[in-house]
Formats: sequence, C-alpha cells, structure tokens
Amino acid sequence: MHAREPKLNIARVKLLSWNVNGLRAAERAGFLDWFAAERPFAVCVQEIKVRPEELKPELRNPRRYHAFFAPAERPGYSGVATFARAEPLAVVNGLGVPAFDREGRVQRLAGVQ
Repeated sequence: MHAREPKLNIARVKLLSWNVNGLRAAERAGFLDWFAAERPFAVCVQEIKVRPEELKPELRNPRRYHAFFAPAERPGYSGVATFARAEPLAVVNGLGVPAFDREGRVQRLAGVQ
C-alpha cells in the first residue's frame, strides 16, 4: 500500500538552469525556440561567454521576460544570466569578493514584484 500524498495548494513554478557553453552558440542551436516551448518562470544560464550588448535584441530581451546579465571581465569567458517573468526586487552580481566576481559566476535575485 502506498502512502497518500497530502494535497498541497501551492503554485507550480518552473525554474530551469543550463550551462550553455556560449549563449550565441546556444541561440544558433535553437535556445529561443526551446525557451518559448518550455515557458519557465525563470531560466538561469551559465558560461554565457558574451556581454549583453553583443547579443541580438531578441536574446538580450526575450519577450515577456526580464533579463539580467553578469558577464566576466575577460571577453568570451564564463558569465551568467537570468531570464525571469517577474521583475525581482533586487539583483546582486557576485559574492563581494573581487577575485571571484571578475569571472561573472554568481548572480542573486531577491523577491519578485
């Protein structure tokens, strides 16, 4: 006999994370089509290897999403980004440790409006 799961009245939220190994390469491989089909609340991408100003507008600002980027100081290296349906109350890039923060590996979003 299986234990009965309690019925919870909570919202379903789809959060996705993907190490894209280059956001422009992921775009060429169908990232935007995948993104539209998945319809997540938020997508966190790592190893974007690009600065936001180098992206096409539809990737820099996907429709119905807020985009936040934490690129590395070194061009073409690491970096993270988050695409979220709701605008967060705060976005903090980094840990507060310059030696690590230069690599663009941490992004924290707090609360939503």
